[in-house]
Amino acid sequence: MAMRGGSPDEIRAIAGELLALLEREHRVVDGEIAQYPKPIPRCDAQFNFLYDQRSALSEPIAWLREALRGHDNEEIVRACTRVASRVPCTQAEHESAVRARLRDALASADAAR
Repeated sequence: MAMRGGSPDEIRAIAGELLALLEREHRVVDGEIAQYPKPIPRCDAQFNFLYDQRSALSEPIAWLREALRGHDNEEIVRACTRVASRVPCTQAEHESAVRARLRDALASADAAR
């Protein structure tokens, strides 16, 4: 039986996919920061970009982890809405595609209410 558009199960699945994607990217950025040549001057644009990117990834990861840890569908919808309304954390097309699916599922769930 197929899930109807915007069902809690569909939203949870997409949120889990987005969380995994963001966590992978966070690990990559952490690795790049760890391997960055030392000493690092404060004005190093590439390092500052990596640092900002890691910070941008941390907040939506925390929101999604917290929401997915529980079973409250409304909390999951709230966290997903917060994440979906923000600009993508990476430049990866896959993140944009997953975010678009999440926004569509949230809109379908809202329309079904």
